[in-house]
Amino acid sequence: MEIIKKIGRRVYRNYAKLTLGQPFVIARKKPVRRFGNYILDPSYDIISMGNIYRAIDRKRSGDYVIVKTVTPGIDRDVWVKIKNNPPEKKISGSRTSEIMRLYQTYISYKNEFEVLRNLKHRNIVRSIDKGTVDLWFYHGFPIKKCVVPYFTYELVDGLPLRDFYSDDEEKWLLDSKSKAIVSLELCKVIQFIHEQGYAHLDLSLSNIMVMQQGGIKLIDFESATAHGKQPLLSQYGIRLYTLSSASPEQILHHHEIGFKSDYYSLCAIIFYLYTDSNFRSKLTEANAYNLDFAKFKDQFPSNLAEHLESGTRFDVEERELDLAGIIEDLLGVVGKMEP
Repeated sequence: MEIIKKIGRRVYRNYAKLTLGQPFVIARKKPVRRFGNYILDPSYDIISMGNIYRAIDRKRSGDYVIVKTVTPGIDRDVWVKIKNNPPEKKISGSRTSEIMRLYQTYISYKNEFEVLRNLKHRNIVRSIDKGTVDLWFYHGFPIKKCVVPYFTYELVDGLPLRDFYSDDEEKWLLDSKSKAIVSLELCKVIQFIHEQGYAHLDLSLSNIMVMQQGGIKLIDFESATAHGKQPLLSQYGIRLYTLSSASPEQILHHHEIGFKSDYYSLCAIIFYLYTDSNFRSKLTEANAYNLDFAKFKDQFPSNLAEHLESGTRFDVEERELDLAGIIEDLLGVVGKMEP
């Protein structure tokens, strides 16, 4: 009898409770703690938005990973229909809207995972695994399954570049050499991404991680796409970018996005590093489409100001950035500094 009671308690714990009468949304009595071979770390639950977690990889000697999940999940009947046949763009009703939101989250994570599989570089976060877990829920009878897709990535041991800026003291907490090294490595990794035929399209201070052991890692490739192609989510009217460093064509929803959009964002970030100023705010203050870099030339080493001015042109056709040239200049800057 005791064994039957234990089985009954286990089954009950794994059944989900229905919320608000929506058969595709689940609410479990106990939170989900396992996704395939990955056990969520209870000491470090939710990182962001309630669907990104730190977890322990049971297959790799307990290494930590990041798990991105499409929560709360989609019932299996709906999942089978939309996995290979996307729902229509024009939707109505709260239930259909929720399914669309979950599907959009899924394709953005899936796009990021597939792009990262083709980008192997020491300064780019590494994708590891993907899969789905089946969770049970019920709404009367019959009992149904809910599918929760998940994607895992290496856990980056560092802090976002934005955390190195002190709002109280209004200055960067990086010295001159660190700024040059971060700029150099960022230019190199963007050059590599472009050589592989991809554009990142969401370069920002939040997506650049400064490693504790030195160097940087670029994360968040949900917007990344092959050069000349529109991001997957754009077909649903969704654009993922960071306003402070996004290019004009991204904000204005023009179709000519690609390598030059990354040039603009890259230059805006380097401008921020050396001037402690938001590039878009300076444009607003000047009430201009193009910034006069002559006013800031003394704050940049070597010929960096000329490169940034060329890379932040409002007009895409006029915008150019010699990545090889800027890398060479930054190498010279770092080489002249004391170790």
